[in-house]
Amino acid sequence: MGCCKTNRTNNELELKMNNLFKLDRFSEQENIIKKAEKCVCKINKIKGGTGPGFLCNIPFPNNDKLLPVLITSNNTLNKNDINEGKRIDISLNNDSTPYAIMIDENRKKYTNSRSFGITIIEIKKEDCLDTDLFFEIDENIYENRLNDEYKDKQIYLIEYSLEENIHYSNGLLKSIEEDNIYFIYSCQNIGESCGCPLLNSSNNKVMGIQKGKVDNEELNKGILIKIPIEKFYDKNS
Repeated sequence: MGCCKTNRTNNELELKMNNLFKLDRFSEQENIIKKAEKCVCKINKIKGGTGPGFLCNIPFPNNDKLLPVLITSNNTLNKNDINEGKRIDISLNNDSTPYAIMIDENRKKYTNSRSFGITIIEIKKEDCLDTDLFFEIDENIYENRLNDEYKDKQIYLIEYSLEENIHYSNGLLKSIEEDNIYFIYSCQNIGESCGCPLLNSSNNKVMGIQKGKVDNEELNKGILIKIPIEKFYDKNS
């Protein structure tokens, strides 16, 4: 009985890894899968339905400390959804009970609908989430050499599929726009991915957030997370 259970578990993990990407060491594949299952979440929209988001630690302020936050698209949570007194429910993979985040006046938050369409909300101790397991931000996004460093680099998109399971896909970063805000990449999304994380293949850290399709149906657009984080700093400094 124990052997059959182990084989089934190994087969499930192998299936996940085949959907993800090829790495040199099995442990790296297993680790990123486990981390994604603790960081990529479904958010219950205030007006019904769900939307994707992710949990990560960002340097705040001026790299003095790490601040845990929830990041998503404002298609999922807009400025009215994060007013004081509102409650946001998020679910992680395989968790039957959602985590309730109560918005109060002391919780740092930021949303912008015109330029970035990104919402960032501080995670606190009372939210009962394990912040030690959150994604980290790729420090390379703060450099001015992005086109040289990232051109044709492999990146990963992690999202929820239509079957509401976590789905992993890899592709290449094709270009970064001159304003160092948007970038184009070739990962193929299969579900509602606006608000999902995009990871640097070299270190498995978050470099951006999925924005949407471009004119070429085989390509997607992402937002480098650098400027939205800086705007979050400005609002909460």
